[in-house]
Amino acid sequence: MAVCSVMLGLLPLALQFLLEQPHFGIKAAISFVEYGAAAVAAVSSLYRAYQLAYWRVCLVTTLAGTFGNTHETFAPLLWVVLPILIHIIGAVTIYIGRQKEPKVLDFQTTLQSCWSLKIFVYLRTQLIHEFTPSVFRTDVDPADHPLYKPKPKQRSKIRYWTFLLNYLIKLCVCFHAIYGTIVLSSILFLSLFDTIEVIGYYLGATVLCHLILGFEIYGMRVAWSLKAKKDGSALLRGTALESLRRPNLEQSDGISSTWSIKFQQSI
Repeated sequence: MAVCSVMLGLLPLALQFLLEQPHFGIKAAISFVEYGAAAVAAVSSLYRAYQLAYWRVCLVTTLAGTFGNTHETFAPLLWVVLPILIHIIGAVTIYIGRQKEPKVLDFQTTLQSCWSLKIFVYLRTQLIHEFTPSVFRTDVDPADHPLYKPKPKQRSKIRYWTFLLNYLIKLCVCFHAIYGTIVLSSILFLSLFDTIEVIGYYLGATVLCHLILGFEIYGMRVAWSLKAKKDGSALLRGTALESLRRPNLEQSDGISSTWSIKFQQSI
């Protein structure tokens, strides 16, 4: 597992040097592989929950009774579906905490005043972004970096919402873990070998999704680093090199600002 993690961490950097800007088909193929692997992990988890719900007896749902039309079946399926809500809250938290500078209107944006053209341009841009791995992105923004610090006025507006949503995420994660422990421990007529098989499938799906996430996150760091070298931006150079040298992104404001100031002075 450790060897696989090291190889996966070096893969974005190797791809960037071997294929600096490959054809869009290669980018789309890599993205399709990632989406396919994530879909396999999701379908595998859902199918195992279906087996536990319909092929075994869950004591929790038996005691709880009927929930809609899913008598004695909803508990394992609910345990698998609950993380979707947690991820949605996390996405909203990131969207709120990510503050960009206001864009200046130019001639191109003036031409896009038609709502249909705006929708087309937006969908086209999002489609290209979705099928472009992070390591090949060239339109990176300093505001996308985790160490980017918004202005004080912007920070005061989003601070309370982010704190509230982060606390809600922690509560949901704890509830999901407790609920999963209760549900899985109350399943009857499950042999030892079947239990090991179910745990193996869930663990494999988790590791696969974690590897995909690690590939994309490290790809972002490589993209920031290369963007810094090309543009020569002091902010990008400071944050990019700091992200590569310090894998722990949860550092205090004082440390990150001191590092950025020292790096800019050295340049």
